[in-house]
Amino acid sequence: MQYSWHVEGFAGPAIGVFHKGQSNVAQPQAGIPVTYVADAHALYWFLTKPRRVGSRARRILEGAQTGTYTVYVPVIALAEIQFILEREHSPDKLSDFLSRIDAGGGFEIEDLTRSQVERLPYLGAVPEMHDRMIVALAIEKRAKVLTTDPEIEDSKLVDVVW
Repeated sequence: MQYSWHVEGFAGPAIGVFHKGQSNVAQPQAGIPVTYVADAHALYWFLTKPRRVGSRARRILEGAQTGTYTVYVPVIALAEIQFILEREHSPDKLSDFLSRIDAGGGFEIEDLTRSQVERLPYLGAVPEMHDRMIVALAIEKRAKVLTTDPEIEDSKLVDVVW
């Protein structure tokens, strides 16, 4: 059985025709490098407790430190990290995190864009709004998400690496 859906003005891996049981995620094309989007926990754990990060995701994040891989860091993930730091009574440590991200040649901090916000209502398979923002960025960049979040993985909207 084939399902078809289209949202005016959007093109990308989460929009189009797909078959039940198949992922609607765009596959990398030859010659186009694979990029990644880090969620808050992947980045936080990588910078504080790297052994908590899955081996594949850890290799990619290590590669971003040297510029081998491009890892997009959504601003919402940085806000979540700030929230984690406040809960740990270390609210002033965000500048340390930002310095370490800036030092890595492959990390790119990404703002939330209008096109991503306009995509959010169509990402209902991901229940939490901040996770939808991460998925929207991944769709826009045709990137895989570095996460252990089962709701993002179960959505089948993007490929997940852990």
